[in-house]
Amino acid sequence: MKREFLKSLELSDEVIDKIMAENGNDINSLKAKQTELESQINDYKAQVSERDSQLEKLKKSVGDSESLKEQISKLQEDNKKATQDYEAKIKQMGIDSAVVLALTNAKAKNAKAVRALLDLENAELDGETIKGLDKQIEKLKTSDAYLFEDVSKPSINGIKPAEGGGTPVTKAYKDMTYSERKAFLEAGGKAE
Repeated sequence: MKREFLKSLELSDEVIDKIMAENGNDINSLKAKQTELESQINDYKAQVSERDSQLEKLKKSVGDSESLKEQISKLQEDNKKATQDYEAKIKQMGIDSAVVLALTNAKAKNAKAVRALLDLENAELDGETIKGLDKQIEKLKTSDAYLFEDVSKPSINGIKPAEGGGTPVTKAYKDMTYSERKAFLEAGGKAE
């Protein structure tokens, strides 16, 4: 989404900034997911390549069956360890993605600094979120509020009729006294 498009809709800069920030959050979430998936693909390719080379090595080895059995059991153990390492790496990537997304949504000013304060040692994924992470972030928002952006909504006058804050016109401009005209113009009224 381009800023020029939003300006052509005659939106205020503040509204445009909020729309762009929300759009940025969505894009960052998708980029994190894309990076995670690309990493998984590369890991799969590496595993397939490694196993292919192991099988070729096994085919080339000509010897007694005892030697082959040892090589096969060693390869099975290596593959089992590689699979466990890979699953741990995937789990960690999922946790990292979920933390980054949660900190972005919580409007953390410095995600790295806030992450250092989180207890992620026994973190467990629950879908795309981490169990208990929201509670930890809320505690940090109260104890260390300076780490997060202030998300209080600005008040906008004039949205509802008669909320402009000016004095209501009870007389025609030409019938007002000097002090009434002055107060009327200071409140945002227009001279006729």
